[in-house]
Amino acid sequence: MAMNILVLQHHHAEGPGRITHWAKQHAITLTVVMAEPFFNASIADAQALTSPQTSIAALTTSLQSFDAIIVLGGPMHVGAGDKWLQYERQFIGLALASNVPILGICLGAQLLAAELGAKISPLEQAELGWQQITFHTNNDNQPSGTSTLLVLQWHEQGFYFNDNHITIEASSSLCEQQIFSGKRFLGLQFHPEWDLVQIGKLKQAFGTACPFDLMSKASAQAEIEEWFFQRLSQLFLQ
Repeated sequence: MAMNILVLQHHHAEGPGRITHWAKQHAITLTVVMAEPFFNASIADAQALTSPQTSIAALTTSLQSFDAIIVLGGPMHVGAGDKWLQYERQFIGLALASNVPILGICLGAQLLAAELGAKISPLEQAELGWQQITFHTNNDNQPSGTSTLLVLQWHEQGFYFNDNHITIEASSSLCEQQIFSGKRFLGLQFHPEWDLVQIGKLKQAFGTACPFDLMSKASAQAEIEEWFFQRLSQLFLQ
């Protein structure tokens, strides 16, 4: 049976981007849902039940339908008080406890990090546009032949782990923890999923607030894609 990965999307213009190309290469189904209505439905299901474990039961039922999870970025913050976002954090916690492979990107990485015990806090300066990250010297997952990667950034907050059990793979000048990983999870503060088509959607939705232009940057995009597809395969297929 083909793998079915749940993709949680938080804004209509912030879709899975080039993840769809990787999935097609491996005959993987991506079930892309908008997170807010998805978790609002879980809340409604829970309220219809009478068990004291209603929320856990509803979320567990949803989780059992998928082989892995990808949590995308979005404009909201981890500490927002929306009940659906609290359910999403519970869902991520259940996935971790169930050993379900999970990838978090930007907001998704922060939600994942929070469930793993990290502190989420504002950066001194927002990280915007094309920025360089540097891989740590003991990292086996850096791009071949280089210790740096030019990536797309758009965030005002970051995660901070003080835990030797979490591997921190890369940093940048504005955000000291850019990538964290474990055996069944991966968190990326930047956006390797954003190809040129996805950037066009961001420009259309956010206008001048979008920190990217429509120049192709073909070399940088190709390097990101090669690295990202390798990491996707490591996390979900090995």
